[in-house]
Amino acid sequence: MTMQSRAMRVAVSLCVMGIAVLAGALGAQPASSELQFSPLPASTPFVESKALPVRPRGTMPVSTRVLSSEFPSEVEPNGTAATATPLGGPGYVRMQGTLFPAADVDYYSFAALAGDRIYAAVITAANVSTSSDSQLNLLGSDGTTVLEFDDDDGSLAATSSSIAGTVIPADGTYYLRVNHFSATQTLRPYELHFRVQRGAPTPEVESNDTPATANPLPVNGWVSGARSPAAATEQDWYSFTANAGDTVFLSLDADPERDAVQWNARLGIALFGDAGNQILVIDDNSTGSAANPLSEALVFSIKTAGTYFAFVDSASAATGGPTATYHLSVSVASAPMPLAGCTTYTSTDVPRTIGPANGLVSSTITVPGNPRIGDLDVEIVLNHALMADVDAHLRSPNGNDIGLFTDIGAGATGGQQQMDVVFDDEAAIPPTFTVLRGMRLKPEATYRLSWFDGENAGGTWTLDLRDDANNASGGTLTSWSLRICEPPPPPTCAPGFVPTTVYATDFESGASGFTHSGTQDEWELGLPATAATSTTNPVAAFNSCASGVNCWKTDLDNTYNVSSNQNLLSPAIDLAGLSPPVVVRWSHQYQMENASFDLYSVDLRQVGGASPVRLFEWLDATMADAVGNPTVNIPARAGWSQVVARADALAGQNVELNFNLTSDNTINFGGVAVDDISVTACRAATADLAITKTDGVATATPGGSVTYTITASNAGPDADPAATVTDIFPSALTCTWTCVAAGGGTCTASGSGNIADTVVLPSGGSVTYTAACTIDAAATGTLANTATVAASVSDPTPGNNSATDTDTLTPQADLSITKTDGVTSVTPGGPVTYTIVASNAGPSNAPGATVADTFPAALTCTWTCVGAGGGTCTASGSGNIADTVNLPAGGSTLYTAACTLSAAAAGTLSNTATVAAPAGVTDPTPGNDSATDTDTIVALGADVSATKTVSGSFVPGTQVTYTVVMTNALGAQADNPGDEFTDVLPAQLTLISASASSGSAVANVGTNTVTWNGAIPGSGGSVTITIDALIAPGATGAIANQGSFVYDGDANGSNETTGVTDDPGQPGPGDATVFTVGAATADLSITKTDGTTTAVPGGSTTYTITAANAGPSAIAGAVVADTFAPSLTCTWTCVGTAGGTCTPSGSGHIADPAGLPVGASVTYTAACAIDAGAGGSLVNTATVSLPAGANDPNPADNSATDTDTLQATADLSITKTDGVGSATPGGSTTYTIAAANAGPSAVTGAIVTDTFASTLSCTWTC
Repeated sequence: MTMQSRAMRVAVSLCVMGIAVLAGALGAQPASSELQFSPLPASTPFVESKALPVRPRGTMPVSTRVLSSEFPSEVEPNGTAATATPLGGPGYVRMQGTLFPAADVDYYSFAALAGDRIYAAVITAANVSTSSDSQLNLLGSDGTTVLEFDDDDGSLAATSSSIAGTVIPADGTYYLRVNHFSATQTLRPYELHFRVQRGAPTPEVESNDTPATANPLPVNGWVSGARSPAAATEQDWYSFTANAGDTVFLSLDADPERDAVQWNARLGIALFGDAGNQILVIDDNSTGSAANPLSEALVFSIKTAGTYFAFVDSASAATGGPTATYHLSVSVASAPMPLAGCTTYTSTDVPRTIGPANGLVSSTITVPGNPRIGDLDVEIVLNHALMADVDAHLRSPNGNDIGLFTDIGAGATGGQQQMDVVFDDEAAIPPTFTVLRGMRLKPEATYRLSWFDGENAGGTWTLDLRDDANNASGGTLTSWSLRICEPPPPPTCAPGFVPTTVYATDFESGASGFTHSGTQDEWELGLPATAATSTTNPVAAFNSCASGVNCWKTDLDNTYNVSSNQNLLSPAIDLAGLSPPVVVRWSHQYQMENASFDLYSVDLRQVGGASPVRLFEWLDATMADAVGNPTVNIPARAGWSQVVARADALAGQNVELNFNLTSDNTINFGGVAVDDISVTACRAATADLAITKTDGVATATPGGSVTYTITASNAGPDADPAATVTDIFPSALTCTWTCVAAGGGTCTASGSGNIADTVVLPSGGSVTYTAACTIDAAATGTLANTATVAASVSDPTPGNNSATDTDTLTPQADLSITKTDGVTSVTPGGPVTYTIVASNAGPSNAPGATVADTFPAALTCTWTCVGAGGGTCTASGSGNIADTVNLPAGGSTLYTAACTLSAAAAGTLSNTATVAAPAGVTDPTPGNDSATDTDTIVALGADVSATKTVSGSFVPGTQVTYTVVMTNALGAQADNPGDEFTDVLPAQLTLISASASSGSAVANVGTNTVTWNGAIPGSGGSVTITIDALIAPGATGAIANQGSFVYDGDANGSNETTGVTDDPGQPGPGDATVFTVGAATADLSITKTDGTTTAVPGGSTTYTITAANAGPSAIAGAVVADTFAPSLTCTWTCVGTAGGTCTPSGSGHIADPAGLPVGASVTYTAACAIDAGAGGSLVNTATVSLPAGANDPNPADNSATDTDTLQATADLSITKTDGVGSATPGGSTTYTIAAANAGPSAVTGAIVTDTFASTLSCTWTC
């Protein structure tokens, strides 16, 4: 049951929807205002459910959703084409609006191209005014010309409007105009659904008469088809997918050709219901006209993701044929995005039994914490044998009791018994069909979940279900849940601006400048004490303030008065100099009658009333209900809830806030209570930034380091979200830095090089940089460094935004010098070499330092200098050193002084070098600025060394020559007793001779030993000994030789110091002289002859073959080879001479390894028989070859060839006889003729001739 508070004044018309179920297979049914089911054949599982009549209900005013709307709303004023609200597009657009007050008109604009088709519908199913009759005009680009008009084609709410398929004539901007049929009526609210389709629709593909054969919708959801033939079974099905929360807009054009040939089409969406077999259909059932072509519009919100179907047919089986064409546009929009975080809370005390006795059953959900509601949805799953018996209310923890539905669904037993619905203010429609499973719905039109918005949700929520039919039917509440989405964060100021509270009051200290006035004015300040009533038109209780004990209410202890127009007005609130967003917050609690009678609004306006901005407007239905059996009168109430609204247009103005309640002359309710008001706007941020910088010292040392502490701070009053701290360090500094923030500040944690850091500095916050810097060792003068902080907002005192630290640079260089000659004694006339190193341990550079060394008179010196580590000096000089040098920190200069000591020098040799810092540079440790080297001068003994080299071809049997050079580096070496040099040659060498450049060299060939006796001059004097030897012919491998020598190292007249010769080609001292015997070299030769130049085939010949070695090397394994001609058959013997060896005998070819010492030979004698058939020449070659690795300097004589001309000789003979001495004429005789060859040569082609007598006639064989 639904309460009707204005029974005497409101004529509510329940309009017949003209919806019929399918004819033919589904059974023809008359149009009816109630849901009807057809008797179904067993083969037809799909049932059509038509829309129910709609009762007038209401919506939350658009203005209250300035900060909480989940999909677009009209923007007032939009009463002309010039002020039209843009729709966007061309995709699916869903826009909410109101026509209020009476005669309001709303314009919407959109861009389109020539040939585009427009699909739009005004859905008024949730309207709470007394009439839902909307009109929709599509206007041309001039904003005036009507391209198409509709009044009642929209079936939802019976008199909503629909335009489908209007063709756009040219590119441009076009308009939709929404108005009420009556200039004295309002629409509160309506939803405009809009889609531009571009191109061409996709044709249907028959057969698509069932869900199983449905055509998948194309991406743009636009198809064309025809209901042909006219038959009950001719249904067109199209499938599409949708996600949970999606809203679907189906728009059907029944005259796409615009030829006035129209037909009564029916439009549906499927499948739903208890068994998933219900088609939800609408049918305007009007006649249409050329100016107003027939169309249908259906909007629906999906609860569960899945595959769904669009459905087109006619209520009459006889309607159809080739002219029954249509275009169908199906648009799907995703669920609105939540404004902030959402949480779902689910009941735990279910299942709960409903009925069958009339009465109340309740279930609760406890919401932890205290989230504030920005949006609230309720999901309910229940079953009931007679669904229309169930009424549902939701109670919040603070006692607000708001209806969800009353008597919806099947009105008779046997109908749909399942409810699985999400009730959501943002759903497309309120309950419209008797099917209640698998959908999202608005609450019934007189109820609003938005009445909970802004309320704190923590505590126990209660779902009350009342069965209002006694013992008739029952059911079960299976589950229910709440999804609570919190409000979005408040708007923020533009960069460089901060919010400022211009006005705020909680009224605990009084009226805070508020005044009230008007007709029947009852605004009072205090603690409300309005008692609840349960009579007809029940009043809700008001007994608290949003905070504290003082708030304003329209009569603290009673209802507001009838025929009132009462205002609660704030003091002037000065927004001068302030910028958007301008945000107004207040808390209110209210219970109002339908806005057709009583109004509550909140305006922010200029002082005096100009330029009002409507922040809140009551546009809903009466906040009272009568439900259950027996009837229970329930007062609804909203709040306490916080409202946040924007009024940016009034930034910079002097404004006032006005709360107005206006009532008619009958029926009044609890009214309005107001508390906790604030107004904020944005002012230019101001932050007093400052910076300090110090390293704690006044002087600094080049090459040293300094540590700066740099602190940037904000003395307020505002934060600076993007201040910049900068420090460009001088080029003499190399820095790394870290940063630590305090008081909420933030900065980059660390870095290197210059500082250029964007930081956050709240009021009272700071950032401190510690910069550790090394100073260039070459730096001079003053070290000055400046740090700055730059505000991103206004800074009232910029003079403290930079800070400079200055230090005087005082160079310091720790110079030092070292000097040494590496010995402790020297000899007269000998060399002395000093190494002098001047260096700078820093920290500063020392350009222009002086290195000095005055050498003693006994020394004659030249010097060179090389710098390192950047040090520079004079490259060379002679005599004393007095050099101006550059010594950077870490640099050095190295002098090498080569000196000769006078031969007359005696005693001690002492020499000092110094280094001195240049003017202006301090040496902190001058004690190491000089260095002295002291040597004892001693007499000089000999110091002999010897080198030994070898030359030759190193071939066995050849000569080598050794050269020994004995050098005396110090005092003269006398010819002391004994030999000064001895060299015993190895066995593989045969000593030939020895000679010397001085002294006496003796070659003892018997012992293979060389000795030398003589004196060697000092100070580099030398003697050269030359030794010649022969390499043994059979020598191989490496031959090492080293001589030994003795000398007088201490000048005492005897040779007590020994040494050995050294091969200077080897890296170490005392190396033997080694050479490797090369490959053997032998001049081999061979001769071959048989002593004749001719030969007779069948005869014989004897070859003499001699291989010889002329040296110089002996050869073992020389190969003598002779491959005899094929016509020869040979045996051979061999004899060696002078040590030559060979195989004594053999037959066939010769391939013999022979031994051939130098001068030796081997001789082969080959006796060969010549084949009797041989012809031509007899050519035979013998060769001798060296083994691998040996060389023959004259290989041309390593082969020899003997050639004989073959002269065949054959002793031919012939015999002939017939064995008788007489013959008889006419008889016969037989001759035997024998031709023979007695050799020695074979004859080929010999001719046997016999010319028979003419008296003979012969035949013959051979």
